[in-house]
Amino acid sequence: MSPSDKVKIARHVPDASRTAAELLHELQIQQNELEMQNEALRQAQNELEVSRDRYANLYDFAPVGYLTITAEGMVKELNFTASRLFGMDRKHLLQRRFAARVVVDDADRWMRLFLNLRKVGGNGSVELALQRGDGTAFHALLEYSTQRVDAGDTEIRITLSDISKRKLAEEELRVATAGMALAKESAERANRAKSVFLANMSHELRTPLNAILGFAQLLHRDQGMSHESCKKLATITRSGEHLLALINDVLEISRIESGRVMVQKMPFDLGAVLASVEEMIQARALVKALAYDVEYATDLPTVVVGDGLHLKQVLINLLGNAVKFTDQGRVQLRVSRHRDDIHFEVSDTGPGIAVENQELIFQPFYQTTEGIAKGEGTGLGLTISQQYTQLMGGSLNVQSQPGKGSTFTLSVPLPQVDSPVERVLSRFVTGLEAGQEGLRVLVVDDQVDARELLGLLLEDVGFEVRRANDGQQAVEAFQQWQPVFIWMDMRMPVMDGYQATRQIRALPGGNMVKIVALSANTFEDEQRAMLAAGCDDVVTKPFEEERLFAVMGELLGLRYRYGASAQAQQSGPTDAPDLSVLSPEVIEKLRGAAEILDFEGMQQVVAQLRPTQPTIADALESLLHSFRFDQIGKLCQAACASKPTKFSNSPYSP
Repeated sequence: MSPSDKVKIARHVPDASRTAAELLHELQIQQNELEMQNEALRQAQNELEVSRDRYANLYDFAPVGYLTITAEGMVKELNFTASRLFGMDRKHLLQRRFAARVVVDDADRWMRLFLNLRKVGGNGSVELALQRGDGTAFHALLEYSTQRVDAGDTEIRITLSDISKRKLAEEELRVATAGMALAKESAERANRAKSVFLANMSHELRTPLNAILGFAQLLHRDQGMSHESCKKLATITRSGEHLLALINDVLEISRIESGRVMVQKMPFDLGAVLASVEEMIQARALVKALAYDVEYATDLPTVVVGDGLHLKQVLINLLGNAVKFTDQGRVQLRVSRHRDDIHFEVSDTGPGIAVENQELIFQPFYQTTEGIAKGEGTGLGLTISQQYTQLMGGSLNVQSQPGKGSTFTLSVPLPQVDSPVERVLSRFVTGLEAGQEGLRVLVVDDQVDARELLGLLLEDVGFEVRRANDGQQAVEAFQQWQPVFIWMDMRMPVMDGYQATRQIRALPGGNMVKIVALSANTFEDEQRAMLAAGCDDVVTKPFEEERLFAVMGELLGLRYRYGASAQAQQSGPTDAPDLSVLSPEVIEKLRGAAEILDFEGMQQVVAQLRPTQPTIADALESLLHSFRFDQIGKLCQAACASKPTKFSNSPYSP
């Protein structure tokens, strides 16, 4: 026995010197320590049991379901939430194939996923339709992960969430979105149909109007026309222009509704706009024997930034309505300034508007009883005026009492600028200046009247003109004749203007010729398509000869000769008769006759003047036989400027 073994044995052998009492006390201490250790072990076991119960509760009653699926596809374990989602007891799910709970439509997708997970593992999520115990289905989100177990097999652990409410909301949203898309598509189809209808209507109505008003312009050049024919021609012109205005109103409200109307803010001469409006309204008021007064503030700016064209149209609509509905009394325009805003007040002594109608009058096609009785207009003027005002950033309001007249207040932001604005005067073209003879112009239009009208107008000025009935003839004429300018109608049989323009541009010299579309279609998108096809510009029907010659002059760099009256207008009144020596009554008669193109009435005034003012009578008669009513009207207004009349105190009168 080794010494160490002897030591170990000695340690366990009671010391003989120790008493029994000591040994008993030591044993008691050891027993107490053992009991304390046992108590601690029991407490630890209790805590473990509590933890196990708590974990079991958390696992079983978690807000989502938990499942474990074996490599054979069996449900190995699941919590209470999972069994509740399936609506089945746990015993009916354990050791059963999970695939049996997948609806038929998703079964193949699940099996492909399951086989792949069993083979290569991985984690992710998938949405499946699962079947409850009662046969109903619910949509579930499965978040899965794989884990290798001792035998080398794969277990798939799944977190299961019911997403039926979300899927229902998504389906409702999809249906609603589809419905909205269908409604939008239906509205777009209706809008396209409306645009096609309006385009066709515009073409069908404006094309004959082009011939009516165009030939009327040609006839005005005929100095041999009788007085009676001149009066009839004036009636034709006024009626045609009235019909054109109605068509334009209908098309304009359509453009506004579709958002195609844009304001163009640029510097313009406020005085020139007001003078032009005053000139037009004075003539209408004179016909009805109404007093027309204007009252302009002294601090009005000369040049402002805004949309002068739309402002003028709104003022003409408001003042025109005031004159139309006022049978006696007066119409007044007051203009004032408040910082950058210009205020316009249009007042009349007409029948007034009932309170219940004051909002309705701005609705499309609405007409009051008085408006229906007048039998004029479409009920669109105020609607268009309000829309224009809003586009310009202004406001338009009405105050009225039945029997006491109406006041329309228009306020528009028009900030002042210092840059001058060049005034463009209308000019009457009579021919081409020397050295420009023989310019070849091709007129293409399937309408005989339109083709002849434009051809005669161009030939009268001095162009060499050929005519074509359709686009195919236009291409052939270009190849054979090589014109420098082509007026191209866009809607024609055989070959339309779009195709003809493209083909001409592709031919030798096709990039040099100037091609301008001549169309009754006034829609901006159609006009953009014409420019995209290769046209240099677009002129709409019915056209004005001033616009035609201006476009040709700009594109070809032409120089024109003008009639004597037009030259006198440009150079000033030095060679024109001074009517300021006449009495206000005679001036008013002359101006009234000029404004309504009353040839016979003008002749009567000239005959009255001849004994005392032969020079003025001769000058007026010369202008009369040239049908220059516009020049006579301007001479009358020039005389009024130096001799105030009851009509105006305007500093802007021309």
